[in-house]
Amino acid sequence: MSLSKWAKYGKKYNTDWEKERGIKEWIKAHPLMTQRLCAVFVTLIIHELTNFGVTVEKKNESQQIKELKLASYIACHTAITNVDHLGELIQATFDPSIKLHRTKCTAIINHVIAPCMFREFLADIGEKHTDVAATKQLCVVVRYFSTKLTKIVSSFLGLVSLSGETAEAIASTLVTFLRGVGLDVKRCIGVRTDGCSVMVGKNNSVFMHLQKVNPQIQQLKCVCHSIQLCVSRAVETLPRNLEYLVPTPTAGSHTALLRSNQSRETPLMLVQMSSTRWLSIHDCCAPEVSFSVEQRFPAVLRCGNYFPDLYIQFLMPFLQEFNRINKLFQQDSGNPFKMLECLLEFFHSLLARVVRPERIPTSDSNLLSVSITPDTLLPVGAVNYGITVMMALEEARMDSAVEMSFKGRCRDFVVEACRQVQLPANVHLWKSMTAFSPRSILSQSKAPLNSISVLPLYVGDLAALETQYQAVAFHPWTTTDDCHAEAFWVEVFNYCDSSGEQAFRDLAQFALSLLAMPLSNADVARLFSQMALVKTRLRNRMGQETLSSILHVRYGLRWQGKCCRDFEPTADMLLRFNSRMYVEEEKQTAADGSGDADGCF
Repeated sequence: MSLSKWAKYGKKYNTDWEKERGIKEWIKAHPLMTQRLCAVFVTLIIHELTNFGVTVEKKNESQQIKELKLASYIACHTAITNVDHLGELIQATFDPSIKLHRTKCTAIINHVIAPCMFREFLADIGEKHTDVAATKQLCVVVRYFSTKLTKIVSSFLGLVSLSGETAEAIASTLVTFLRGVGLDVKRCIGVRTDGCSVMVGKNNSVFMHLQKVNPQIQQLKCVCHSIQLCVSRAVETLPRNLEYLVPTPTAGSHTALLRSNQSRETPLMLVQMSSTRWLSIHDCCAPEVSFSVEQRFPAVLRCGNYFPDLYIQFLMPFLQEFNRINKLFQQDSGNPFKMLECLLEFFHSLLARVVRPERIPTSDSNLLSVSITPDTLLPVGAVNYGITVMMALEEARMDSAVEMSFKGRCRDFVVEACRQVQLPANVHLWKSMTAFSPRSILSQSKAPLNSISVLPLYVGDLAALETQYQAVAFHPWTTTDDCHAEAFWVEVFNYCDSSGEQAFRDLAQFALSLLAMPLSNADVARLFSQMALVKTRLRNRMGQETLSSILHVRYGLRWQGKCCRDFEPTADMLLRFNSRMYVEEEKQTAADGSGDADGCF
């Protein structure tokens, strides 16, 4: 500023100085100061204050960015307590301006990074259709089509403290939480949970209470969890002592070192069975096939069964098929229109092994009403046990009574598997989604829109939807393969006409919301794995807000396709980076109490 400008106002305190950035933070009018000051002196002081304010501001902002990036690394990869030594090491070795310890790092994660990422995530969800997957502990995951990223994403939404464990309390807490973050339950088209009665029971369950709020909401049970339970229930029909053989080590742990030194081979690791862990039974049985009876002779004697290999050989093809279906529904991306077809083919193959051909329904809709009774079953000798088992039976030359007992047990396994593998009651709704596959939607002889079962899920202008539904087949699209259905509908969504408007926006959004319907709880299971890594037995005093904030940071970066090395603090984060974040942290610490152990996840 020139001296002539200050000459007019420089002989007394100027209130305009309080409005200038870089000066207002350092000056304040004094009521007792009445003497006049030299204009040159005032000008020099103001000039120095301006430069000083700009320098300090840039220096503080640079330091804040460094500490924000370091805090994002801590949230993504390690425990918060490690920042005590890491911050001091960086300060002593690289940058003396870094001052970051556990208290400051926790405050930054809880009240700076996580809220900003969560706000950006909620802004991306907006008012579109969403699908919510919730577990008994109310760990909520949302799956939706992101217009910003132009793809279907699944992300962590939040952890909710339960006020009760009844179905009504869980549903009320879930609805309150969704409304608190700005999501309307009436916009949710599907909820996927495990199969426990409190979540999906017919009389009094969480789903029934949610249906009172949103009558059009669809119940989607986790296919992976259900199939694993089906295998566990079917295995119970086989000899009980067979379960001892499967988890038994190769030949005893006390001789494993000696045997490995003699054979120069690394012994296989023991895989423990579990009734709920996916694919555990298949992983346990797979190593057993390669072992000879001599290697596990003690286990065979204790089983009292001289033909355990036959049971293992019989189980392997079935477990391998169950394993394939599990992996099919666990994948993040795939062809959802083909998944139902694969599930129906799998169910047909099970029925064809033990049920008379004339009793097997020809239509998929009648599979729900199939009756598996003794008069519909094939005789024991006519059941298809698998080629490897039949060849092994010929070589074994066992007694006929023992062979019939073995075959009877195997048939009971297949029958129980058929009874347990029940298709969902809304399979017709699931099947009607194939009307939005690229091959069907582009067909000139496609079904009328009013005949599609999923149409009641649409909330909007039906006339506009029908117009787009009929016109989409006349445009030459580049992606028309059913295996790339998501890419096809993203192309349809982004298409603009001559006026620059999205011509098929309503149709594409509805189809993408159907594609976003979760087929399994794999995302929730992966989230629980992350929770177990963050909150361990050594860090069981961690509060729920800190745990939730760390998960928000991890999934927020994952949602953006970034990691801590690509993280760039936003202007909102720099604005929140102030002393008030400590006040909020103290309030949260007081609310959490002493932070005692609150259980294992």
